Amino acid sequence: MTPLRIFISSVQSEFARERGSLRDYLREDALLRRFFDVFLFEDAPASDQRPDDLYLDEVERCDLYIGLFGWGYGSEDEAGVSPTEREFDRATALGAHRLIFVKGVEDGARHPKMRALIGKAQAELIRKRFNTLKELKTELHAALVKYLEVKGLLRTSERMGAGTLDMIRRCVAADLPEPEFAVTDGFVTKIRRLPLAARTAAQADQGDPASESRPRSRPGRPGSLQVRVIRFLADGPMSKAELAGNLGHKAVS
Repeated sequence: MTPLRIFISSVQSEFARERGSLRDYLREDALLRRFFDVFLFEDAPASDQRPDDLYLDEVERCDLYIGLFGWGYGSEDEAGVSPTEREFDRATALGAHRLIFVKGVEDGARHPKMRALIGKAQAELIRKRFNTLKELKTELHAALVKYLEVKGLLRTSERMGAGTLDMIRRCVAADLPEPEFAVTDGFVTKIRRLPLAARTAAQADQGDPASESRPRSRPGRPGSLQVRVIRFLADGPMSKAELAGNLGHKAVS
């Protein structure tokens, strides 16, 4: 698919660090880079074109407008309007999807025109506040994933754990060992790709002592007891007696 175009709007001097970091983040994130391309005015090559015409042309080309609103308002044109507000107004007129992130929680110290711009945006959409770059990236990631879901470009599990169970089923059906899951700052899935039959044969050839001491699963029911219980319960609730019968046990404590 053709990447969706993102335009990042802000007072450049105030948000120089955030702008560059968001650009790099969007281009390096394994998920987001599949769907989005980002434009920064400072990355544009030299051009025989007025700057205000250039950035407004880029707003017209974008699918999403990301506004970073802070303390300053920016340079003003003859009408007393900054590029940031011009860009917001153009994105609004074009019906572009707008995401607004406001830095800080105290509005008293902001430029009066920036306070007015935040108020104008707030009257039309939900904006999120942030204090740190990490918070900004977290909020942006969540907003973009939601956008992809609404547009039908990204499917996520409707039921908690369904995606995990689906991965387990697919691995078992393909004669692969069950995936191992580890949680760090996010979710990391490790899937060993060696087929189960090949792994078993390799362990036998090497005389793996762990394979002798490890309890054997019942035929047709691969995997740990915990995973087998999850599989049975995934299809709907059942009594302890029914669960024990499916597991081949006399009772479940």
